[in-house]
Amino acid sequence: MHRPYKVEFNNLSDIKTMPPNSCINVLARVESVEDIQDIKSEKGQFKLRKLHIVDQSAVCVELLCCNQNADIQWKENDIVEVLDGKVKDFNFLKSIGTTSDSSVKQNPQTNVMLCKKNQKFQR
Repeated sequence: MHRPYKVEFNNLSDIKTMPPNSCINVLARVESVEDIQDIKSEKGQFKLRKLHIVDQSAVCVELLCCNQNADIQWKENDIVEVLDGKVKDFNFLKSIGTTSDSSVKQNPQTNVMLCKKNQKFQR
């Protein structure tokens, strides 16, 4: 599906300098997929799946997919597009979280070349 507007994506390397709760748009390749976890918190119960993603900056970041995004059948080397993700910071470890406002797509149509497994991107 073609967008009528242009989306500007951040490099995953940008996350180092972004404050917590900043909005982030990323297009990356799934490096690894963890099993779904059922989490109980003060706000209720939800599903969580952690993906490790990498982009052309060759930086790997943890993507926290919640609820319906956790249910997606993610596989290694899938492409993931996240719009309006949130930068998370836990014990100085940055990650990207999804919220109800986030858009997460599996294998969107794109002409962007991403880093292949075990290969550094060359500019």
